[in-house]
Amino acid sequence: AEIAALEGVDALYVGPADLAGHFGYPLGTTTPEFLDICESVAKAAAVAGKTSGIDIGDKDQLAIFSKRGFSLFTYGQDAMHLMEATQRSAFEARALLNTTDN
Repeated sequence: AEIAALEGVDALYVGPADLAGHFGYPLGTTTPEFLDICESVAKAAAVAGKTSGIDIGDKDQLAIFSKRGFSLFTYGQDAMHLMEATQRSAFEARALLNTTDN
């Protein structure tokens, strides 16, 4: 709540892996106790009139954390997005080469 009230702070963002580790929970945990901790961050942001965000590991977590007051979401990892884009580009290049060989 103190951080959310600071001038210049526009949002509170939760890194769930870091937060889970800090409190001794395993990566990816969604225990009721951990969700309550996350929700307390979203509530502190709301009271201060700020946005609260969180990184989600899968689409199911979007609904879980949205119901807990979060409105800003990041999904996935940089490396995952880079790999998917590279695979898509390679697939498109192969398709293009196959159509020009005929």
